[in-house]
Amino acid sequence: MIGMEVAFASGLLKVAGDKLVSLITSEFAAIMRVKKDLSELQDIHDEITSWLSLVRGRAIETDPSLRWVTKLTDLAYSIDDLLDEVQLEVEKQKINRDYWKQSICFCVYANQKTFLFRSKVAHKIKEIKMTYSVILKQRTNANTIMSNLPMDHPVSSRMINRTIGELSMLGNVEESKIPTRDKEKDRIISKLLESNEGHDGSTISVVGLGGSGKTTLAKHICHASKIKEHFNYNVFWVHVSQQFDVENLISKLFEAIVEQKSYLHVQRHMLREISNKLSGKRFLLVLDDAWHEDRHDWEQFMVHLKSGAPGSKILLSTRDRKVAESVKSRYIFNLAFLAEAESWNLFLKSSGCVEKELDYEFIQVGKDTVNKCGGVPLAIKTLGGILCEKKEISTWRAISESDLWNAKSIKDRVFVSLKLSYIHLADELKQCFTFCSIFPKGYEIYKDHLISQWIAHGFINPISEGQSEDIGNGYFDSLVKVGFLHNPCESWNSKRLIYKMHDLIHDLTLQILMDEVVTCLPNNLTANCTNRGRYLSLISCSENVDRDVFDKVHALFVSGNPSVIQLDKKVFYVHSATLHYTVKDLSPFPRFVLKFVYIRYLEIRNSRCTKPPSAISGCWNLQTLLFIDCSRLVSLPMSIGKLKKLRTLEISKGTDFEVLPHSIGGCQDLRYLQLYSCDEVKEIPQSICNIQNLRTINLSNSSLFEHLPNTFACCTLRSLNLSRTSATILPKWVTSIGSLECIDLEDCNKLVELPKRIGNLRKLKALYIKGCCKLRCMPSGFGKLIHLRRLGLFVVGQAGEGASILELKNLDMLSGDMEITNLKDMKDLYEAKKACLKEKKNIQNLTLSWSSSRIEELVLDIEHHHGVIDALEPPSEIKTLCISGYGGPYLPCWMRKQSNSFCLETINQTNSPQFHYLTELKLEGLPNLKYMCGLVLFPSLKSIYLYKMPNLEELWMTTTGLEIGEEEVGMQYCFPVLSHLFIKDCSRLIVKPYFTPSLEWLKLEKCDDRLLSFSDVSKPLPSCSTRAAVSHLKELQVDRLMGSSSDWEFLQLFTGLESMEFDNCNNLKQLPEAIQHLTSLQKLQLEGCRALTVLPEGIGQLSALRWLCIQYCSALRSLPRSIECLTDLKNLFITGCPGLAGRYDKESGTEWHLISHVPEVCIQN
Repeated sequence: MIGMEVAFASGLLKVAGDKLVSLITSEFAAIMRVKKDLSELQDIHDEITSWLSLVRGRAIETDPSLRWVTKLTDLAYSIDDLLDEVQLEVEKQKINRDYWKQSICFCVYANQKTFLFRSKVAHKIKEIKMTYSVILKQRTNANTIMSNLPMDHPVSSRMINRTIGELSMLGNVEESKIPTRDKEKDRIISKLLESNEGHDGSTISVVGLGGSGKTTLAKHICHASKIKEHFNYNVFWVHVSQQFDVENLISKLFEAIVEQKSYLHVQRHMLREISNKLSGKRFLLVLDDAWHEDRHDWEQFMVHLKSGAPGSKILLSTRDRKVAESVKSRYIFNLAFLAEAESWNLFLKSSGCVEKELDYEFIQVGKDTVNKCGGVPLAIKTLGGILCEKKEISTWRAISESDLWNAKSIKDRVFVSLKLSYIHLADELKQCFTFCSIFPKGYEIYKDHLISQWIAHGFINPISEGQSEDIGNGYFDSLVKVGFLHNPCESWNSKRLIYKMHDLIHDLTLQILMDEVVTCLPNNLTANCTNRGRYLSLISCSENVDRDVFDKVHALFVSGNPSVIQLDKKVFYVHSATLHYTVKDLSPFPRFVLKFVYIRYLEIRNSRCTKPPSAISGCWNLQTLLFIDCSRLVSLPMSIGKLKKLRTLEISKGTDFEVLPHSIGGCQDLRYLQLYSCDEVKEIPQSICNIQNLRTINLSNSSLFEHLPNTFACCTLRSLNLSRTSATILPKWVTSIGSLECIDLEDCNKLVELPKRIGNLRKLKALYIKGCCKLRCMPSGFGKLIHLRRLGLFVVGQAGEGASILELKNLDMLSGDMEITNLKDMKDLYEAKKACLKEKKNIQNLTLSWSSSRIEELVLDIEHHHGVIDALEPPSEIKTLCISGYGGPYLPCWMRKQSNSFCLETINQTNSPQFHYLTELKLEGLPNLKYMCGLVLFPSLKSIYLYKMPNLEELWMTTTGLEIGEEEVGMQYCFPVLSHLFIKDCSRLIVKPYFTPSLEWLKLEKCDDRLLSFSDVSKPLPSCSTRAAVSHLKELQVDRLMGSSSDWEFLQLFTGLESMEFDNCNNLKQLPEAIQHLTSLQKLQLEGCRALTVLPEGIGQLSALRWLCIQYCSALRSLPRSIECLTDLKNLFITGCPGLAGRYDKESGTEWHLISHVPEVCIQN
């Protein structure tokens, strides 16, 4: 493994070299008289680095003449440890100097310390020099080796201080452009959409080599619109991992489905909640990365998923076909390797290279390298990420010609590609990457937490004090770019980005560090592990750990019950400790961490301690202190102010936490203060406002928090987050903090105004005020915020009050969501037009609302409403559009084509806008709109929601053809891909000529039953057309429909319908006979239909029906006798139907024999 060790040692020495440069030039080195000693150390460092550069990137594992290189890793560690010691002394001197105030006593004290410390440093450097001399002597004819090695110098490392752009959020997934995977995706989706017999055969498995893209493929499947709509967005994800444990899986399932933390609940409660959430719902559950082969264990787990509706599916991914067989998979898909052309295209995409811009030699070497990856996406993407930074052909050739590629199997060659990617990774990233070995596989990595740990271990050496986090962001994004960290998703409870590391890449970190990572308890440790172990990672810890194990440990990760660890002596090397409590009993503060003298990072999760001990102030070197999900935590000790080096304090989901101590103002180095979801916090102490280095204040979700202090002295604040608090107003000092880049006030439903001089914040990029329903207006001068990218809400002020909509004119960088409210108060149409809304190309989701409160108001000037909406034409790139409270009689001109016989207004438009990306349209509270016809083409529109339009009479699904008297062949649909339609409180509406053929989901609430009849169609329709128009409908929901069902013959054409619900239809006395034609129907629900007296005998012809639920139909006296013909019926639920209760009791009921064949029957009166 010499090649890997060379690369790792290079990474160590790069970080050490940066530290050396910083220390040699520091004032400390001169005062302590160690500058000469450190310069000697730098000479040794440079010589070792020079030697390593000659063998770097070569496959020299089998070259015995270079075995001496392996010992350089230990020497590099010795240099790094010494420099860490020197750095600690620097920090001590700073604190002592402040304490003694440069007194005479301090000078005497300093002189003594200077002599002792210099002697200690000189002695250790002498030891390093002697060790280095021994290593040199062990080389066999070093000069010969040097002359024979080819000079293959990789591109020099350089500081990475840039980001790679905004990463995907939850709900987004990178578009696949791999034909092989797209075909496999389509095949799997078609199987997932199949109906299945009961619950057997509901599992579909994807089998493939590690890194072949199983997880990525599963993500693409989950994000497919067909899947979301078919499963009604009930799609859940559980990472199984190698450690199979039914209890643990239930906890993961509970968190995924119920969206609560599992450690707070007993298993019985979790199972009950899972069952309730899934009951009667068709869902898709992804079980990712399964390894376990025991069929009985899987059956024990699967039994908890039986409460779902028919058609529920499980998608399982695994590397082993035996696992797929053990879960009784109905279909097993083996992922194919990518073809050469697909592999090369993936490489180009991952590297950011453009083939036309590459020289011929780069293309040839690149293709040769890619072909060696065996068509495995992970290997290709990782190499692409590395080579995108390498501009010299020598580096490309060195990777392609490496002897490591001689591995025979594709599996081994995948790992070779990962090794080579690590070897050629920038040196400053190597330690940052291998540090992740301390986390268990599948661990959720929070970006800011990991960066804080890198800082704690000295992996980041900034030029100035304030740059550490910025450089760390660049490092993190670089690891994402090369694929070593991936799969960003949004936490459902905090909206923070979470990343993961692929199992194969995690294996790589362990192979690089070997016995430097200790993962088992002391009685299983070898002496070498104890001596060399620098990272200690204990999962399911339940017993004490011997003090000797900590001798060399720099980082600690413990899950289980960390409090069982007891230490009686001080530990000097531990810099970071991450402690996850998974026990549900009382878990006190882990006092053993107080023995870590120089600890810099402490993270405690799920502990139930109420208050840390005052002794925590003895951890003088602590930089980051995190209490996450510690719900019982009430306060911090008064001594917290003694932590002079504290940079980050985070208390997340501390539901009992009340107040920060006033002494927090003593933490003058504090940069990040985060009190997230601390329900009892009402204010922060005034002393915080005197901290000069604060960059972030985050009080989001602390619902009782009301106001910030009236004064604030810090001028470095970048981010202020008060979202979902009770804040009513911001203090005036906010507008004087010129460094502010982000203010988050989202869902502050008590906020009434913004500061008047907010236009002074010229660096402001984000002002989140969406959901601030009491905000009266925007302050004047708002248009000066020309760098603003995110806003979310703009409130039009009344005449003379606040900013006019004209101030949006220069805010061309606005993106994402935008809601413009209170349009009823806009008096000047010229200002609306000059706002240039359609020029803001980055807005994706737009809402135009005439009322700030969404309450129906009397429309006084209909024509004025019409003029305003015409002037507010959206950008053609928008994805969703909502219009609320608009009082005009017509839809805006930018939604319509030229005049036709059904529209009463003549429109003279030559260039109608093309909304090619619009997928969702919502119209709400439009009292004067009568017709929706003559619309432009919306080629991507999938969902339409129509609410509260009492005068709307006609919705035309076509732009040309039948509605203007032409032949059917000339017909064109306005919404050719419409799949969802929800109509509510539109009592006069009918759809013409009929529903669009692509419709799959239809909900009608408080509408007239003519929507389901032929009676209002303007002309006879060809039967083939009407049949085609509804054949794709899968789900129909009817709620409070007005009518008796006598005219519902349209139902007989819903031949593909799988689910139908009738809720609170009080006029419904009987179901239409046409229901017998719904031969694909699997689920039927009747709820609150109190006039319903009988079910038709035709129900017996619903051969596919598997789930029947009847609730609160009090007039119903019996079930049709034909119900005994429903041989596929699996679930029958009857609740609140007194007329049915006795007749169908098990065994004793007079009609029990009609339903005795149903496996699951539940009847409650």
